[in-house]
Amino acid sequence: MRPSSLLKRVAERVAYPLDPRHRYLILSHLFDDTRRMLEALEPFVAYDAIVGIPYSSNRPGVLETWQARFGADVVHVEPTIEDTEDRLLVELDKSLDNCERFDQKLIVQECGGFVVPLLHAHFGDRLHLVKGVVEITKQGVWRAESLDQLKFPVLHCAASDVKRLEAKRCGETVARCLDGLYRDLGLAAAGRQATVFGAGWIGLGVAAALKRLDVIPAIVDIDPLKVMEARLDGFVASTYIDPHWISRSDLVVGATGRRSVTPQVIDLLPDGALVASASSRQLEIDVDYLQDTAVDSAPITPAIDAFHLPLNERQIYLVNRGFPANFVPGSQSVPDEIVEPVLAELIVLMRNLASTPESVAGVRGITREEEQNCADLWLELRDQPTLAASRAASHAEQHLPAEIAKKAVAMGPPSMMTWTRTLPRVAAARAHLSTAPSNAVPARVGEGLRHSPFKSDDAPRRQVDEDDQEQQQQQQQQQQPPVTHSPYLVQRLVGQKPNLYGVAKFDVVSEEIRKISATLNRPARILDLGCSTAISRLYLEANNVQFEYCGIDYEAAFEPDIVMDVRELDEKSELLPWQPDVILLLDVLEHLTGKERDIQRVMAACEAVIPDHGAILAVVPQLYRMDRLKLDHLHYPEHAVRFTLDEWRDILVDGGTNIGDVRGIGYISVLPYVPMLSPWYRDDNGHGALFRYLRGTAFEWEPLKPAEIAITRALGRIWTGWCNSTLLVCRKNGVA
Repeated sequence: MRPSSLLKRVAERVAYPLDPRHRYLILSHLFDDTRRMLEALEPFVAYDAIVGIPYSSNRPGVLETWQARFGADVVHVEPTIEDTEDRLLVELDKSLDNCERFDQKLIVQECGGFVVPLLHAHFGDRLHLVKGVVEITKQGVWRAESLDQLKFPVLHCAASDVKRLEAKRCGETVARCLDGLYRDLGLAAAGRQATVFGAGWIGLGVAAALKRLDVIPAIVDIDPLKVMEARLDGFVASTYIDPHWISRSDLVVGATGRRSVTPQVIDLLPDGALVASASSRQLEIDVDYLQDTAVDSAPITPAIDAFHLPLNERQIYLVNRGFPANFVPGSQSVPDEIVEPVLAELIVLMRNLASTPESVAGVRGITREEEQNCADLWLELRDQPTLAASRAASHAEQHLPAEIAKKAVAMGPPSMMTWTRTLPRVAAARAHLSTAPSNAVPARVGEGLRHSPFKSDDAPRRQVDEDDQEQQQQQQQQQQPPVTHSPYLVQRLVGQKPNLYGVAKFDVVSEEIRKISATLNRPARILDLGCSTAISRLYLEANNVQFEYCGIDYEAAFEPDIVMDVRELDEKSELLPWQPDVILLLDVLEHLTGKERDIQRVMAACEAVIPDHGAILAVVPQLYRMDRLKLDHLHYPEHAVRFTLDEWRDILVDGGTNIGDVRGIGYISVLPYVPMLSPWYRDDNGHGALFRYLRGTAFEWEPLKPAEIAITRALGRIWTGWCNSTLLVCRKNGVA
């Protein structure tokens, strides 16, 4: 199972909606698995802020890496918890202001119960703008439950069975870390007495792992049922602190989620005791007491500080400044394969918030059925590579020459990474590219051409053996309902017909394609990214353009040739049937939720695909819905960005795009948007009704279409930004 595959599949399986109705703020540990979770959701949501928890995220290079991926204005890591709370107040204030301004609501995914108390303490008059919070920790749940009156839903997976499995492994990680720290000091943990405070999931996990390392643990918990369970598991356990045992404990671990290593406990500890937390924040250990009573203190390793206490002249050793021991830099954490099912549950819970019109305030956990669905998918993906690899080895023995088969078997099965990358792509290629006679020149790729990418028409066809595993994958894909990312756009665009703006746009686009076709001895190959219903084909045919066509869109309802997010072009270019001469990005870039970062990424991927003679034809909005004016009362939720032409140019050039010609498109077709200039405009009032009449009826009068073409030809090179949209003709770098 590839690490990122589970989270992407969960986001697709739960049909996460394209979500312009909500703003998202994330507070989390900035680990690779968290990044993959956010990337899995990125096609559907936009992040106002991603705030890292300081004691885990202040690692060398983390902030720079995350800011390069998500934006310097989005990702923040502060030096302390107090600074982090101050940063959260700033980001929450901005997000709630934008929610009020654009009639949206805020969804927060947090870790540790920071945000919920801050919202109630500082933003009481704006809590109606909060759709809800998704929490991963018991600490966060406790903090939400402690509020007098919770004003919004807090959904959590802190008590889920999947979280229990992860917590057990977390306990093992803490124990291994402590064993390593002893080794760094030239000591052995084996044979030492230990006290573990807390008989919950993590506490029992720590105690069990220490026991396997030949440490002698005792457990303390105030809950008699948990103590009973610990005793039945073979541990020394009690509901009270035994001073005699504490005074002989060389190791103390707090795993209660609350203050457990109190001044009373610290005063009982023997000289040389190692004290560590397996909880969150600096909750478990009274670090202030240690600092205040110590005669002096000094670090003895990067992860351990020694405190010289005057009472009985003792040295007490504190791990990771009282923060969780499993976050010690360089320590091995819980494997991603164990953590990602928990993150998958967060995706499910966020989807529940995003998809529910109104949610009732209160604390609620993930349902059993939702947990089981995540576990089913985890098992499906984990079993899949093993089955594929074993069948591949069998296939080699049956079909390859004996000498080659022997080498193949000796080398072992392909890696999980190889199989999980290859099989879905083969399945996707088969699903979208059917065969046709090799001498055919189809009008649409779906009706022909299965050549290897970037090869000439007489290149040998790709031969792929039919395999039971691949057939099973195809059947599973066919059985799954297609994901609809934007129901609004699907409803609006299915069945669309040529319109006033479209005829002017494709008059200009067709002219640019003909320029390229004139240099070839065959029809131009056109890759239409974000093709929607492939209406481009109708416009181009009406303009007598000769072409081969491949359409890509992530909405399966549009039935494109290849179902794919345009942001995946750099990863999946091998699915293309040929190297395109022209790439169309017609009214697409403004929809990318990653904003500038996504725009630059897509343009770079397109530039890498086209040949030297090729072109990228990108059309971006200007006075379409008055985008470039950025009016406060206007917010078209399907557009992630609103830029002037100069801003579009700057973003593309900064990303390395080579912009050639620039042409304005549509001048008469701007007039229906005039009602939007009114500050009282709303889609559901009289201004909105007037706009719909003008655009859908009055300005679709047939004689206006040749007039729009003529005006666009006359003014397109003069008024390039004060028009409906603008065409940016982009070339390969180094090509004039």
